[in-house]
Amino acid sequence: MIHTAAQPSSSSRSSERNRRGFTLVELLVVIGIIAILISVLLPTLGNARRAAASVKCLSNLKNLHNAFLMYAGDFKNCTPCGRQDDIDPITKLALNQNNRYWSDMIFPYLFRRPAPINAFTQQDAAAYQASVLWCPTWVSEHPELNVYQNYNDRFKNGYGFNIYFGFKPGYPSPDAMLPATQQAMYSQVWNGGIGGKYWKRNEISNQAERMIVADANLWIVGMGITNAAGDFLGQAVGSVSEHNATPGGMNYDRFRHGKYPKNDGTRFLTKGGIIAYNVLYFDGHASSLNSVQDGYKAIRQRYP
Repeated sequence: MIHTAAQPSSSSRSSERNRRGFTLVELLVVIGIIAILISVLLPTLGNARRAAASVKCLSNLKNLHNAFLMYAGDFKNCTPCGRQDDIDPITKLALNQNNRYWSDMIFPYLFRRPAPINAFTQQDAAAYQASVLWCPTWVSEHPELNVYQNYNDRFKNGYGFNIYFGFKPGYPSPDAMLPATQQAMYSQVWNGGIGGKYWKRNEISNQAERMIVADANLWIVGMGITNAAGDFLGQAVGSVSEHNATPGGMNYDRFRHGKYPKNDGTRFLTKGGIIAYNVLYFDGHASSLNSVQDGYKAIRQRYP
């Protein structure tokens, strides 16, 4: 009797095909598709994180307004100044010692205790840098700032204070910098130590159009008068005072919630990038600005 070899059934052949692994070409195709999806999704996720941080920043600024109101309630309706140094009793000029910044002045109203004088504990430092006094985007982009290790990092919080409350559309005339005695500053490193002014809230005009705190690369929003053409300097790279920097230098961190353009090592280019920065106005509302001109008007009260 002759036996012939059994032939595999069609079902077994189908099972073998199903068990067959991916070929190299198929794997490469899948990897390529995944890479494309990642390249599409990552910028979207990054933009979403940046937008969420911007919203949190706006919320922080609105909370700062409440602290300013409480400060005014304790100090005869005054606003803080940008910085207060000790005053020489004889010359009446500011001394570069016992420096207290605007953020130190409202600290007690946010944390319900006095601001640390010389140092933070590690626990307090972590809470402080996670508080409404710090812009979340700034914190994430500046990991080198650590108030526990360096007490003087405490005022490098990504927010700058407006010291030019005396500007009006027609004052000074002709267009010039606000006189030193009308700037909200008492510092040895400012105007030769000449004392400025603690402005009362009722003395400040155009409160819905005048900024008090904004995203900035310095603890104050220094500014310089623009020219008749309305020109502006590119934003400085790093933390450099723009007080009296002309034409139109300002310490706004104008690209913080947008996209930074290229820079020449000293300043960012005035073309390219996406302008987006947050501003708290004196009446308590906060908004995102997308132009340099609007930021200038929020200080100078006119453009140009």
